[in-house]
Amino acid sequence: MRTARNASVTAAALTAALLVGAALFWAAAPAQPAGAAASAHAAGAPGAKPAAARSAPQFTSSVHAIDAALAAKMRQSGSWKPGDPVSLSQLRLIKVSYWGFDQKVHSGDLVVSSIWAKRLTGVFHKLFDAHFHIRSMRLIDDFGANDHRSMKADNTSAYNGRFVNGTTHWSMHAYGLAVDINTVENPWVDGTDVSPPNGRPYADRSRKATGMIHADDAVVRAFASIGWKWGGSWSGGKDYQHFSSTGT
Repeated sequence: MRTARNASVTAAALTAALLVGAALFWAAAPAQPAGAAASAHAAGAPGAKPAAARSAPQFTSSVHAIDAALAAKMRQSGSWKPGDPVSLSQLRLIKVSYWGFDQKVHSGDLVVSSIWAKRLTGVFHKLFDAHFHIRSMRLIDDFGANDHRSMKADNTSAYNGRFVNGTTHWSMHAYGLAVDINTVENPWVDGTDVSPPNGRPYADRSRKATGMIHADDAVVRAFASIGWKWGGSWSGGKDYQHFSSTGT
């Protein structure tokens, strides 16, 4: 206790001395013309931080249970219905910041498995820090739960209670265990077949366009950090937009 008391007394004395010294310095300093200080700062005075550095956008995220309003929206669109493989209580709405193609920060919504919700916010934090650009991030319900409409709009989405196209097997999206990112820049490609059709220019994966995903890039590594796998590494047809917990 004595040591702590002595330290606090010394600290108080130093503070007082500094205040007195500062007052004497400014009393002796020549007066500046009005606005001179502001002008010096704007001109880049030594030690001054640029406004952009002081106000750099920060990533934000949140996780929410599916409330009554969202549940009603999902039932109406058909993204969730009785008989789907998961209940609404097993899903979560996550809200995450992302960089848009307009170079601005936006907030997007995804419905995902409750088990993975928090970890997926961490993935999107990594994408935000990497300045990866996403065109759109809206719930599939905004597209009538129609995957083709969402893909054509270059929309990033997750949960949708649907089968794998052309089968009667549940998609990983129906469990909230898959995310599709920038669907136009990262289409599904199998030979000459491309989906969505407006993604055909991006079937050439040698391109390096904004929003594209490539092997071992920041997006693939971010999902790999939680054990999720990329459809772009499949043998045969490639689903360049697709990440899932099982790799299917």
